[in-house]
Amino acid sequence: MRYCYNRDRRPFVPGVELHWCMHGAFTYPFRLPMGKQSGVRYFLLIAARACFVLLLLGPVVVEAAQTPRKHHPWATFSPGAWQTVRTTVRVFDKEGKVVDTGITDRMTVLEKVDDQGVTLRVEESVWVADKWLDRPAETVKQGLNGEAEGQKPTIRDLDPETLTIDGRQIPCVVREVQVADAGSKRLQVSKLWLNDDVPPFVLKRTTKISDQEKQAILSETEMTVDALRMPCLVADEVRSAAHARVTTTHPKGKTVTLAYTSTDVPGGTVFECTKKIDKDNRLVEQCVTELTDCGLEPSPDPPRRRLFPRRTRGSRLHSSADETEPGGTP
Repeated sequence: MRYCYNRDRRPFVPGVELHWCMHGAFTYPFRLPMGKQSGVRYFLLIAARACFVLLLLGPVVVEAAQTPRKHHPWATFSPGAWQTVRTTVRVFDKEGKVVDTGITDRMTVLEKVDDQGVTLRVEESVWVADKWLDRPAETVKQGLNGEAEGQKPTIRDLDPETLTIDGRQIPCVVREVQVADAGSKRLQVSKLWLNDDVPPFVLKRTTKISDQEKQAILSETEMTVDALRMPCLVADEVRSAAHARVTTTHPKGKTVTLAYTSTDVPGGTVFECTKKIDKDNRLVEQCVTELTDCGLEPSPDPPRRRLFPRRTRGSRLHSSADETEPGGTP
């Protein structure tokens, strides 16, 4: 239903008066020549309404095609931001005995960030045979949706939904992202529940990876944030973090991860613990990843101002020449 009325009955220019039309929830002005036939009034009304609708829909289309930087754990920081994490792995045999252990220190540095994505430099050292072995540094490029270099995601917005976290009703924009890999013939379809006012912003994610040639599902993953503003020790300082549960199922079994993430930390990672179970529900592997240091400025060596106080262990990726233990106390 449409209602037209003159707000003050005064013409803005001679022979023209300003009317305000209400159509549903929208209100917009238009000018009509006084004394003209009703057909002209109707034509001008339709034209004004069409222009107004186009103006409303225009930003929506653009927004659906773009991803805010805050949805990526690195993209809100400036180049030079970095983090170091330590990953400890234990491998079990069929009898449940530990048959192998490993420690990996990883340093990730943000080299570049723009509206298309981020460029990261990743360096790793592995504790093997009582000494650290450095792996060659790698440069990794990621889009804001997690796509690799050369991949172009297809994005569309779905109907909004509401999630309940900590007893709180949180309205979410729901977005579907499809990424096809021409080389491996794999298709990754993700569905994200987003709220830009509630860290960590991506509050739920489901991902399905399929083989397009074999028409087979390779894995299905669901990430759900189940607690917000949890106190968490981040590099010797208590910070607010979100707690998430990630479950991945695949033909060989299942992987379950419990994680703490913080938008204050470059890369987001604070703490993760993972267990891998085979299709017979047997524990195969345990993995613990912990943030050991992080900073907002380039190169922690020599020491510079840091986001959080340095922990007991230095921020280098490998130990000194006379080190006899795997990196000292993490």
